[in-house]
Amino acid sequence: MPPVALRPVTTQAGVLRAIVLCVVAYGLIAVSDVFAKLSLERHGVGDLLLVRGLLGTLLLGAVASWKSGPRVLWPRRPRPMLLRSVLHSLASACWYYAFARMSLADAYALGYATPLLMTLLAIPMLGEQVGWRRWASTLVGFMGVLVMVRPGGAFWTPVVLVLFAGVVLVAITRIMARQLVQTERVDAIVFWMLALHIPFGAVWVLFTGMVAPDLVSSGAFLGMAITNIVGHMVLTRAYALSPLSILAPYEYTTFLWALGFGAVLWGETPEMVTLLGGAIVVAAGLYNLHRERLRRRQELAA
Repeated sequence: MPPVALRPVTTQAGVLRAIVLCVVAYGLIAVSDVFAKLSLERHGVGDLLLVRGLLGTLLLGAVASWKSGPRVLWPRRPRPMLLRSVLHSLASACWYYAFARMSLADAYALGYATPLLMTLLAIPMLGEQVGWRRWASTLVGFMGVLVMVRPGGAFWTPVVLVLFAGVVLVAITRIMARQLVQTERVDAIVFWMLALHIPFGAVWVLFTGMVAPDLVSSGAFLGMAITNIVGHMVLTRAYALSPLSILAPYEYTTFLWALGFGAVLWGETPEMVTLLGGAIVVAAGLYNLHRERLRRRQELAA
């Protein structure tokens, strides 16, 4: 059996490899979101959850079984794996619901509050200490969120609340992924994440009904499943190879993908105030990462 987990790489070459993997992963996830938004023009959220889960578990399960046997997908810590998979399924439902009702760029701009939430959640979940500088920058970052979602503005709709719930859930599941890679295989983490989409999608479809896919949406479904699987596997592997504080800034590259695809496919252009709020959130997140790196250097030097 291959090693269950990867130890963080401390060499310069290893960190560079993790950065490249991270950029590629976020690009693939952005493409998967484009396929999802295209699918949502015909289908509901339940359809996407169900199809993503079915295609994902079949494709990933077949590959993993062929390479190493199906036993490698069984988690060593089933309870935290199950909990993370449930939370990630809820997060996917929130994001898909938002994708159907707002632009990709707007959704991503609000999604960049995730690293700020991770800074706060790391206190109870990882026992980390946060100094006053990071508290202050995190507060500034959330002020940037308020700039974007100002009541009465074009950005503000009740859908924003659903998306923000998804952002919170994503922050929690990313910290849990960092904990799980210490004992679990990357493909097992992604497999169970996708498997839990099936019951969530089935329940949703039971109440809302399912639309039969046509040729275009079938292609979009397949593209969404493949790019999402590969993207999450590459991203989880990158997290296992390098500290989170080094990789987190590269998440912001997804905004460039969102702007490009949104403009070309849907003619979407974010408001300047949305860009301003997003810039504040990004700046606060980058400052938090800077402080985290300084803290780690001080700990190593002590």
